[in-house]
Amino acid sequence: MPNYFDSSLVISLLIQDTNASKAASMWEDSSQSRVSSILLEGECLTVLRRLFQQHRRQLPKDWLKNAEETFEQMLKQINLKTLDASVIKVLRAEKSLAQCRSLDALHLATLLYLQKFSDEKITLLSFDEDMKRLSKKLKIPVA
Repeated sequence: MPNYFDSSLVISLLIQDTNASKAASMWEDSSQSRVSSILLEGECLTVLRRLFQQHRRQLPKDWLKNAEETFEQMLKQINLKTLDASVIKVLRAEKSLAQCRSLDALHLATLLYLQKFSDEKITLLSFDEDMKRLSKKLKIPVA
């Protein structure tokens, strides 16, 4: 079954927060079918850099370099959909996407767009409770 990765799950893996072991299990279980939006790349890079700036004194000097290298390896294993007019068309059509934050709405619009081309249901993998709640309303499987 295809799995759509939200940035919350990838960030959890990268920074090894309290959800990291669950995120690692979800990552491993989805090794053949990882998809997301190009937004994932921008969001994760921004968060990693912001965390490094905020915690520079507590983190090793090479923390950011190592985190970005790990992320680059992860990106090679995810099929990323560019944000284009086809995703915006879904966003325009699915008015309930206004119930979440802008980037989350674009992620869900991307998932809904990709779903049109998949014979199997695409499951959302996220730690964002608001995004998961709206996904369930849209009948998107959530893990």
